[in-house]
Amino acid sequence: MQYLGRARIASLKMNKSKRPSPQTHLGAWICHELHPSRLIVTLTAGMLSGVLIMIYSISIATLIFSGQLAPFISVGFGLVFLSTIVIAPLVAFTNSLPGVIAGPQDAPAIVLAIMASEIVSQFPNNASASLPTVIMSIALTTVLVGGVFFLLGTFQLGSLIRCVPYPVIGGFLAGTGYLFIQGAFNVMTDQSLGWLQAPFLLQPAVLIRWVPGLGVALALLICLRRNNNPLIMPSIFAGFTALFYLVLGVTQTSIESARQVGLLMAAFPEGGVWPPLNGSILNQVDWRLIVGQSGHIATTVLLSVVLLLLTVSGIELVTRQEVDLNQELRSAGLANLIVGLSGGTVGFHSLSISTLNCVRIGVKSRLVGVLVTLLCWLTWVGGDRLIALFPKPLLGGVLLYLGLSFLVEWVYHAWFRLSKAEYAIVTLIFFTIATVGFLPGVCMGLLASICRFAIRSL
Repeated sequence: MQYLGRARIASLKMNKSKRPSPQTHLGAWICHELHPSRLIVTLTAGMLSGVLIMIYSISIATLIFSGQLAPFISVGFGLVFLSTIVIAPLVAFTNSLPGVIAGPQDAPAIVLAIMASEIVSQFPNNASASLPTVIMSIALTTVLVGGVFFLLGTFQLGSLIRCVPYPVIGGFLAGTGYLFIQGAFNVMTDQSLGWLQAPFLLQPAVLIRWVPGLGVALALLICLRRNNNPLIMPSIFAGFTALFYLVLGVTQTSIESARQVGLLMAAFPEGGVWPPLNGSILNQVDWRLIVGQSGHIATTVLLSVVLLLLTVSGIELVTRQEVDLNQELRSAGLANLIVGLSGGTVGFHSLSISTLNCVRIGVKSRLVGVLVTLLCWLTWVGGDRLIALFPKPLLGGVLLYLGLSFLVEWVYHAWFRLSKAEYAIVTLIFFTIATVGFLPGVCMGLLASICRFAIRSL
């Protein structure tokens, strides 16, 4: 059996050079960080990271608050941006590697979206009545994720990820990719992807809502696999947005008309994005429905633990510096506990944006997390009108790109690097997640791995 720990040990070439000791004098540290030669690079990394985190955050919010919850999208933005504002600086100053960026996570958001959809379905004629229960279920899940993170780190259990069979993780991520694609179509068309929905999705009025998003996803997928330049992603985002509004201008389509056909999000209600959680909604929560979502909550916790440890291991590989897994768990755990108590969503380290900072731009400064926080805070308190101008095909395209990248990595490339038995486990988990659910898929994969190991041991 191939294990993640074995693959990681085989491929990781640690930088054995001694780490610089932490600054013991605050004034000296500030002077070091604010030196012009270093500050310019830090500001560049902070702006790029902030824009990317904002786009990811908007995509996550529209993913969770779609369908019947779409009229309450401002609530979603409030929850997700709150997560960034709290998690980014806390992780930046408490983790073991400067330059690492943390924020809301898309994979756990997939399960949160399913959970929110099932809760709101219990209020068929009054979606607003479901809002307190949806918010509390998200908050409770985030608190549990934070608690599990913190306990694992406190009891030095971060190395558990080394024991998870590699094909199980691969199937897990492949299934996540499929759900990303479903979520992307839900964001762009308010309809999930499936054979039964094909006639609807192929209507001309609907094609213009998701085909541009597919173009964004394919452009990101092709360009980022051919070139790792950190400017590619923001350039594609900026280019698509400019092209989108150029087409609206040429065709003399107003903003309101674009919003009515589903190309832009609905205008925000007065008051902007939603503020943090408050005790006034506790009496409106249907706790019975939250208990009924215990399977999805457990799945989110399991998914978050696996993905955080995978992400941290990936950061180790790309930076060639050893990272303290247990410290990262404690750091992310504390951040999620605080966010959850405020009503925010699950968040932790971002592999792509951390790689952008530490490797592509080459800045390892904890101030980058502060700049990301500042940019998201400004958007949170006064940028709701700006958010409403983000094209929905762009937001869906980001989710679609994430899903396709997972499938390319774990369904296509895995065929060439895994044994037939291992690839069969990946496929089994993938199809089980796609047809039944996350938790059954992972359990099925673990069971298949145990059976394979037992047979080989005979």
